[in-house]
Amino acid sequence: TLFPYTTLFRSVSGFNATTVTVYDYPSEHEVGVLNGFSSPAGQCVDAQGDVYIANGNGVVDEYAHGGSQPIATFTTGGGAFGCSVDKANDLAVTDFLGASYSAGSVTVFRKGSSKGTVYSNPSSCYYIWTAGYDDKGNLIMIAENQASEAVVFCAVLKGSKHLTTLTANGFTIYSPAPTMWDGKYIALGDQQIGGGLQSGIVEATLSGSTLTSHGQVALDD
Repeated sequence: TLFPYTTLFRSVSGFNATTVTVYDYPSEHEVGVLNGFSSPAGQCVDAQGDVYIANGNGVVDEYAHGGSQPIATFTTGGGAFGCSVDKANDLAVTDFLGASYSAGSVTVFRKGSSKGTVYSNPSSCYYIWTAGYDDKGNLIMIAENQASEAVVFCAVLKGSKHLTTLTANGFTIYSPAPTMWDGKYIALGDQQIGGGLQSGIVEATLSGSTLTSHGQVALDD
């Protein structure tokens, strides 16, 4: 491997780039560069420490922790933008836009399978940003309506065969950013938290089809 397994890492990708730079954590020293990507965007990590890198050409590359070559690839029907892995090892990949600039979708690869199930809801969830699983296996994402570009919230609820819309209670997302589980809450990213010029996170829980805010945190610049 390029990097020793015992080291903790963080990686940085740049959209419209072809490389991903890997840093030691917490020293933040650069320890290597991975090559051969196509507009790498979102990244995610599974329970074993494997890292998944979503490419704009619809390919997601899986690397073992510390690895220098992909150990698996997953392909969607659009431009892969973000990903998330749940505790059952289901990999979800969001496509911001599908092929020929059609509505975005989310593809779920169950337990490492190379064949995915596609979920879409073009009438409401047209532009789909990154998604995140909560502790119950619900896949939550921030999206936008095509006509109005209004922010909407969508989910593949545990056991559901459809991408459904959610109701937001007590909060507004002004500029969508990544979504993930923080150990207690669904962390909904906002690049303009509170309508300002600072990024932040809305901490929410899901009950039925309603997301309820439990507070928000502004991130330091």
